[in-house]
Amino acid sequence: MKKLLLLAVLGSAVLTASAQDNQFAPKKGSFSTEIQFAPFSGTKIFSNGGVLQARYFCTSKDAFVVELGLAGTNDKDVPNGDQSNTFSSNYDGTFQLNLGYQRHFYTYKRLDLYAGGKIGYIHNFKAQKEQADENNWDWNNEGTGNGFSLYATTGFDFYVYKGLYLGAELNVGFKDVIKSGATYKYKEDGVLTELKTKVGGHSFKGGFDVNPLIRLGWTF
Repeated sequence: MKKLLLLAVLGSAVLTASAQDNQFAPKKGSFSTEIQFAPFSGTKIFSNGGVLQARYFCTSKDAFVVELGLAGTNDKDVPNGDQSNTFSSNYDGTFQLNLGYQRHFYTYKRLDLYAGGKIGYIHNFKAQKEQADENNWDWNNEGTGNGFSLYATTGFDFYVYKGLYLGAELNVGFKDVIKSGATYKYKEDGVLTELKTKVGGHSFKGGFDVNPLIRLGWTF
């Protein structure tokens, strides 16, 4: 009788410990979103390339990932002050949409390991303008292009609190952006001229993509 009671107590303790270990793991129907923290980037603290990531767990082990990104810079130089029509400007931006899958293959207490992959669409857009006055300027969008990316991913989530996790990720794969045609516009003494050209070439980047980022996310 004492042995049976002892076995029952031990079994209850094991089940309780397992339940406590699994309370941090994502479950079927869970949804998460995250930002990325870059502590070694100098003056920039939060940096995720303008990408918002969301995950949906269709099972406790399988998650679908959607990443939507929009990032850019817009620089304008007015040498004679705000009242002058003379200026130079440069805009450089990127839009991206990634779809991915993750298999969360190992969970122990607060640690959750996963592996998967993602494929994405990339659109680079650029514009440059040099203006002497309203009747004399030139503009072009050389550097605009479309491409795609393909990466295998692996990483981990460490739950510091129920629903709140830190993580890191390693990607291996490539991205390739093919330059599209460019448009050049010139206005001289009020006369506008437009020229369109077919710009060739592409920008390829492959290999391991290791970013010194800590992922900070919430699982609902």
